[in-house]
Amino acid sequence: METSLIIPAFIAGLLTFLAPCTLPLLPGFLGFISGATVNEGLQTQGANTLRRRMVVNALWYIAGFSGIFIALGTLFGLGGTLLFQYRELLGRIGGLIVIFFGLYMTGLINLSFLNYEKRIHLTSRLVPGRPLSSFLFGAIFAFGLVGLRGSGEQSYRPQAG
Repeated sequence: METSLIIPAFIAGLLTFLAPCTLPLLPGFLGFISGATVNEGLQTQGANTLRRRMVVNALWYIAGFSGIFIALGTLFGLGGTLLFQYRELLGRIGGLIVIFFGLYMTGLINLSFLNYEKRIHLTSRLVPGRPLSSFLFGAIFAFGLVGLRGSGEQSYRPQAG
């Protein structure tokens, strides 16, 4: 590992955390992993128990998030490496797909099978303040964020020659 990148990586992570699209999620996140109401959070009795529960659940959240994020990142990285030789063809196919969905979004093409949605209802399993719920919450959150990863990584590829 190159140690000269540790400080810039830390600063990038800190700026990502403080970003307007991330920081507002913090109160909801803390409320979910603690399982506490506002009144419980303001009470001094049981504060140590609440803190302990928040730390344990935060660790479970991190485990769920990290597991999925690392697994999907590794899988997509491997897929990218295997498909790298076909990048020009895949770029053209991707361009055609973007054009197709652009035409669909403008209403010039209408395919009824694209007008449906499917939701997975996990509300009975995601109970605030429980370790398993924190793990699942982290894993689900990682699925949403893994697509945002990689723009800077692709620009840092060693060039042959």
